[in-house]
Amino acid sequence: MKMFLLRRLHRYRRKDAQEWTKYEVQNENVFAKETAHFVNCILKKEKPIVDGLDGLRAQEVIDAAYKSCRENCRVEVKKAEI
Repeated sequence: MKMFLLRRLHRYRRKDAQEWTKYEVQNENVFAKETAHFVNCILKKEKPIVDGLDGLRAQEVIDAAYKSCRENCRVEVKKAEI
């Protein structure tokens, strides 16, 4: 499968500088890479790099972050029992 590269032009300027500094970043199209991996998992019965448990753990962190922001306090991330 052919992967495509995304080219992005960025720039920045320091407080004491008159000119902008430009630089280009090339990234792989990660969506295409993820999709190819997903298709390979189905067709070749490969194990996914990221599974459902990884998704659950990420959601637990997100939920704790929202609760922390809402209540303005530290929140312990609790792992769900499986």
